[in-house]
Amino acid sequence: MTQGSFAPLLLVAGIKKDSATLQIVRASGAFARNVLGKGQNNVAFAFFKPVEPSGDRIAGQRFRRGTTGAPILEALPAFVECCVRTVVDEGNHTVVVGLVVDAGVARVPDGRADEATLWLEDLGEKRFCGGWTRECSCASRHMQRRTVEDQGDPRCGLGCVQRSTCPRVTRTDQPRS
Repeated sequence: MTQGSFAPLLLVAGIKKDSATLQIVRASGAFARNVLGKGQNNVAFAFFKPVEPSGDRIAGQRFRRGTTGAPILEALPAFVECCVRTVVDEGNHTVVVGLVVDAGVARVPDGRADEATLWLEDLGEKRFCGGWTRECSCASRHMQRRTVEDQGDPRCGLGCVQRSTCPRVTRTDQPRS
């Protein structure tokens, strides 16, 4: 997700084409971005698989219906709710541009909001991003997120010095183990 525009206020989401989420967004014409706070890893993991609402809960989390009918999770620090304005079908994801119609903050964080937000990298090795990763050719065969050039060092994060073969770009659509 990213901000698409200040005026009008637009949010842009890339949603996997074969996901139930995209089907729901297309059918409803709306979506909500529920913002997780630090320490809410269990909530993130609960939504890594398809979920169905049951009463006032979804994936075990209490929710309310927002202005558009999209689910707003009550235990989370913030949300942004959008009506779909544009849908672009390209590649293996569909880009959905939404007009922000509502937003709220349940708890004002201490300090910077971005430091209080749960980021994908905070989820550790249980996360799945798909896409491009770098595989080190050293004996440990570990996976790394950055290129050697990004690190400004001819070694990978674990000290591999085989610059000619480390890292080599590989395509993976599997979770890291």
